[in-house]
Amino acid sequence: MKKYISDKALYEKINRLNHKDLTYNLWHHTLPRDCYAMDIDFIEMRNIGGKLTPVAIIETKYKNAEDIKDYQREVLLSIAEKLDLPCYVVYHRIDIIKNRGDIIGFNVGSFEVLNLRTGKTKIYNPKEYENFIKNLGR
Repeated sequence: MKKYISDKALYEKINRLNHKDLTYNLWHHTLPRDCYAMDIDFIEMRNIGGKLTPVAIIETKYKNAEDIKDYQREVLLSIAEKLDLPCYVVYHRIDIIKNRGDIIGFNVGSFEVLNLRTGKTKIYNPKEYENFIKNLGR
């Protein structure tokens, strides 16, 4: 008999798959309180003239997760403006796939893209979001 996991357990498994090496993070917390750091999820790049070139800054969040903090927004916008890049916060929704009540997998169901520079939001299905990513830098 196959053992299936609950929605909560699957969510926890997804989070474990998203595991990061926290060694540097933990070390950085030993520094004085005026030494700040934050990670950025993605710098989307394209090969332009034989050189990898940044074309967008992307911060990702689960759809129901806490929103980005004001200081994160300010830092992301500051970097985007200095590099003259678009900057997005992408909220993605995870759809649980069930068969007769058993969880058999998951898909990313939708992407809500907030353009931090314009304040505009647009919702994409996975194929539309793929095209959005492909068209960055063009």
